[in-house]
Amino acid sequence: HTLFPYTTLFRSGSNNDGYETINKWGKVTAKIGLNVRNAPGTSNSIKGAMPYNHRVYVYGKKNGWYNVDYSGGGWCTSQYIKLE
Repeated sequence: HTLFPYTTLFRSGSNNDGYETINKWGKVTAKIGLNVRNAPGTSNSIKGAMPYNHRVYVYGKKNGWYNVDYSGGGWCTSQYIKLE
């Protein structure tokens, strides 16, 4: 069986479910680091954290949350990532 990159789960561009493709690098701006979650929203499980100034690839955005390349894919608030 074939494994597909996490990004293939999402359609390109903006669409009616609110997902917007970004495909850019970003850096964590939160001095204390930034939690990465399994899905967008603070009620979802934390799967890890990225330290301040960490460079991360951002696949897309939905409802103020970035879909990032972290341990197989994760979500973090867009408030604390500056796109390059």
